[in-house]
Amino acid sequence: HPRAVIWTLNRGGPRAAIIAAGVLTFVGNWIRYAGTRPPGGRFGAVMFGQILIGLAQPFVLSAPTRYSDLWFSDKARVSATAVASLANPFGGALGQLIGPLWATKPSEVPNMVLYTAIISSIAAIPSFFVPAAPPSPPSASSTGLQPELALSKQIRALLRSASFYLVLVPFSVYVGFFNSTSSLLNQILEPYGFSEAEAGVKPKLVSSLG
Repeated sequence: HPRAVIWTLNRGGPRAAIIAAGVLTFVGNWIRYAGTRPPGGRFGAVMFGQILIGLAQPFVLSAPTRYSDLWFSDKARVSATAVASLANPFGGALGQLIGPLWATKPSEVPNMVLYTAIISSIAAIPSFFVPAAPPSPPSASSTGLQPELALSKQIRALLRSASFYLVLVPFSVYVGFFNSTSSLLNQILEPYGFSEAEAGVKPKLVSSLG
């Protein structure tokens, strides 16, 4: 899958990667919703839809750097990349905040998944209208005139770069801690008298601890 993401970004640019993420998210959410509708649910269908949604994430996580390189000047590129990259954890935080409010009991889970599918579908539609490139290149690197190394040579150069590992290691630790803590938050707090809703709604949790 990482090779598919890299190939898509190099061949089709950020627009192709954003479209791929939009399609996978759209299809995955509606398959997941279909799995929640039968009595008792269909675990296999829900997991398949969740896997498709998970496959969409690397496309949008990798697109901001190429998108900012293509659309922004050298001075604005760092800010544009930061804003686009922070959208992912911000969306995850919103999901953990809103989800427990929509589904306070098991019977409300299908509706919660339906609302999520509708919102994600609306968010995926604009991906088809993202222009492939700006009317005029904002910087020398976005002109396409500068020679580029072959993908294999780029990967080898990256693996020999100390700066790459200085970014990779802290980010990997951050993502691992964030995902594991978010997944296990209910189990961590349950022995201390917090319900699942209180553990999922962060502001309420913070105020209770305060």
